[in-house]
Amino acid sequence: MTEEPFMKMDGYEKCIVGVVEQFGRPPILCYDKRKILAKLIDDGMSYDEAEEFFEYNQIGAYVGDSTPCFVTLMTKSDKDLFQALGIVTYEGEN
Repeated sequence: MTEEPFMKMDGYEKCIVGVVEQFGRPPILCYDKRKILAKLIDDGMSYDEAEEFFEYNQIGAYVGDSTPCFVTLMTKSDKDLFQALGIVTYEGEN
């Protein structure tokens, strides 16, 4: 019997955005938080219910070193705001 290389959240395959690697730790799956919340809402939860469920049952569930991580991807307006505030500078952009 072969062991699966990643710990996965059943039913959230379309929310996976990549793999995160760190020195000395196993690679882990990375999920898009916005996609997870959208799925929970599509499944019948309100936004507040989805956020509470996510915080407690998904991001709050530590199951060892192979626990998946979650990312909130920046939108163009997020990038514009961060750049305008001088928080970050994007290479190749003025």
